[in-house]
Amino acid sequence: MVEARTGDGDLFGVDRLTDFVSRALADQFSAPETMRRLVHAILQHQQDALQDDATAVLVHWQPGAGMPGPDDVVAPPD
Repeated sequence: MVEARTGDGDLFGVDRLTDFVSRALADQFSAPETMRRLVHAILQHQQDALQDDATAVLVHWQPGAGMPGPDDVVAPPD
C-alpha cells in the first residue's frame, strides 16, 4: 500500500498511511470501515487504477481481552 504511486510517481508512503490511521483512530471508525476507507484512499491516490498488486491487513487489538488458553482451542471434527 505504501508503494502505491500517482501517475507522476508520488508514493502514498508511510507518512500518508500513518496520518490516515491516526485520523481513523481519532474518528473512532470500526476496523472494517477503516479498511474500506483506506482502500478508497489508495485507489484515489492512483486515480482509481491499481497499478500493481496490493495487500492490506488490519488487526483489531483489544487490550485486556487475554490470550486463548489450551481449553479455548477447538479441535477439528474427526
